Amino acid sequence: MRGFLNRLLINSYPEIIEELRRHYRLIGRPATVAGRLWLALTLFLRYGLFRRDPVTVRDKKRQRLSYPESTVTQPISPAEWETRIAGADTVVFDAWKALLLPLIDQKQAGVMADVRDGHLGLGVLISAGCADEEAVRDAAAIFCDLTIDQPFVHRLYDGAIRSGKQVLICNSMEWIGDAETDAVLKRFGYPGVNRIGGIPENALWISSDRKDNLTDVRLLGSPYRAWRSKNVLTSVYDGIVDLHLHSGEHKEDLFYEYGFVCGGILTAGYCQFLNRLARQEGIDRFLFFARDGYIMEQVYQRYFEEKDHAYLLVSRFALLELIFSDDPMEYLYENVRTRIFRDQADNSVRNVLRECGLQILEPFLGEASFTGEDILTEKLFPKFCDWILSHKKEIEGVFSESREAAKEYYLSMIGDAGHVCLVDIGWRATSAAYLKKLFSTLCRWDGKTTGTLIGAQALYSNFSDAVKTRIQCGEVHTFAFESEEFRRCGKTSVGIMPYEEVVCVEALFSSQADTLLRYCRSADGGVGFIYGNKNENAEKIRQIHRGILDFCEQFVPIIKRYGLTVTPRDAYAPLDAAMRNRKYKKLIFDSYREVSKAINGF
Repeated sequence: MRGFLNRLLINSYPEIIEELRRHYRLIGRPATVAGRLWLALTLFLRYGLFRRDPVTVRDKKRQRLSYPESTVTQPISPAEWETRIAGADTVVFDAWKALLLPLIDQKQAGVMADVRDGHLGLGVLISAGCADEEAVRDAAAIFCDLTIDQPFVHRLYDGAIRSGKQVLICNSMEWIGDAETDAVLKRFGYPGVNRIGGIPENALWISSDRKDNLTDVRLLGSPYRAWRSKNVLTSVYDGIVDLHLHSGEHKEDLFYEYGFVCGGILTAGYCQFLNRLARQEGIDRFLFFARDGYIMEQVYQRYFEEKDHAYLLVSRFALLELIFSDDPMEYLYENVRTRIFRDQADNSVRNVLRECGLQILEPFLGEASFTGEDILTEKLFPKFCDWILSHKKEIEGVFSESREAAKEYYLSMIGDAGHVCLVDIGWRATSAAYLKKLFSTLCRWDGKTTGTLIGAQALYSNFSDAVKTRIQCGEVHTFAFESEEFRRCGKTSVGIMPYEEVVCVEALFSSQADTLLRYCRSADGGVGFIYGNKNENAEKIRQIHRGILDFCEQFVPIIKRYGLTVTPRDAYAPLDAAMRNRKYKKLIFDSYREVSKAINGF
């Protein structure tokens, strides 16, 4: 029967194997043959006969999970552990299943040694128990290095010591010797494995292997993880996130977790990509710009710095004023027409002029038979455009100070670079296109300008060809996806990104700064900045940034030490899963202050 199941049901469908492994990790292996048979048949019906997508199935389960994620912690409270320890004479801590958390498993350690030291097929050989001693030692060294302390269990250990209990540490990992285990324990301040005498029968064991005992943080975190399949890098990610959020150490808010879980790995992967792109394209300087580039530049500077870089204060509103002289219809379409569609806003002609800084045109409204109270509509828009263009010279005068200040500012940011790269998150690369044109026409700079995006998509179908052509011509490079058709991991043709998702993704990389409206001259004749709306999301953004930086502080040293590359799929998968989770996305969107159709400064 087992052979029949393996040949006909399981081996033919890789999804079943992966789901069996997930079930064993989370719930355990069914004790009886009948239980295992029922589980295999259930998975076959779900993934073999009915062809359900495992990612979709897990998405539905994830909808029912609790958020913030850190609310799901160890079921046994610290107070209860203290009571248990107080009632025991001897307390035994399992080194590898309590005190320490390995970030990779035995097979993955073998694969790492295979790649680093050339032990062909070592991962499989170690799993089968056929590897030679030298190869096993190489894998064990990597396994031990990629192990972190579990602070909440460390505190239990310290408490048992302070209370005068006999405290022992055992080594339950057969393929890791006591000497290697001692070295890891001492790295985190433990004395090492106990080798003297036996363990009393009534000793209190603290281990994730025992029922009604310590719960493995990976089991608590696994339902939240979205990987289709595991690899070394995603296992490292899981260990860091699961321990940070499910040990009971950190009770964080929703936005901190959003940054830690979704933003950290995506930012790290993007910064790695930037350095590869710089080597490939000969880029001299990165300009991280708009709101989106602020936290990216912070991470790049701390962990990935290989090229000159700066944070360029930019907003779409300010850029549109700067390009008015060269392309007035672009200004009118993007900065005026968009306001027509705002809900619950004052869309009167007078208010639109004031929002755009064009109050000087109010005395001339009668020329086009406008009143200040007329509501700007699509029907009136062509007439409004003709009237605006008839006063092009006056408007250029209004924007002249901003243009001169911007010219000086941009040239100072470019410096002596011959090839600058403009770093953004998405979506149409219009801001990068504006800056490229301004560098050429306004600044008279003859260097090369390249743009990068985490992902590109049209947002509106009539812009689809433009962004794709920029990518195909090498003017823009993308990291995670080049169109909306390939945005979601493991799926295609998912359609244009919904507005709520756009807001959530942009919130992940926003800035705490207030709205930038335009450039100006400062009192000393230098470059100044005029700000508008107060940023009501500043505290939420601060929490997101704190989460991103906390994650990178733990994650980046590991991937740099082992030369691991964060692939686009692995980098984007946590954010992709979060945005497919309707409950989670709604929590983020509803809590983030977003003014619908607001253009100023964005």
